[in-house]
Amino acid sequence: MNFAGLAVIAWVFGRDYPAAVWAAIGGAAMVAIGTGLLLLSPQVDWYVGLSGVLHAALAAGVVSWWRRGARWSACLLAFALAGKLVYEQWLGASALVAGLPVVVDAHLYGAVAGLLTALLLRAVVATDG
Repeated sequence: MNFAGLAVIAWVFGRDYPAAVWAAIGGAAMVAIGTGLLLLSPQVDWYVGLSGVLHAALAAGVVSWWRRGARWSACLLAFALAGKLVYEQWLGASALVAGLPVVVDAHLYGAVAGLLTALLLRAVVATDG
C-alpha cells in the first residue's frame, strides 16, 4: 500500500519541489517520526513503514498548492489530511487497513514535519516546477 501511495504522491506532487527539497522533507519526517515515537509514544516499540513520510509529502503538497494559487485544492487536501489524522488519533486506524499493522502516531508526526519543513523551505525554493 505504501508504494502505491508513493506512486500517486510522486505523480501528483513530484515536480512541485526539486529532489533536494524532497530529500529534506523526507529526512525531516524520518527524524521527527523517530523522535516523536521515542519521546511521545514510548509504548510503540516498532515502526518499519513508509506511511509517516507519505503523510509528510502530502502536507508538503498542501503548501505547494497553496503557494501556486490552487487554494481550493490546498484547502480540500488540508481538510482531508487533518480529518484523517484526527480520526486516527481518536479512533485508531481506519477499517480500510484493518488487520494491517499501522502506527497512526507516525502519520501525525510525519505530517507535522512535512508541513513545517515545506513552510520553512518555501521562502527559499520556488515551487512552480
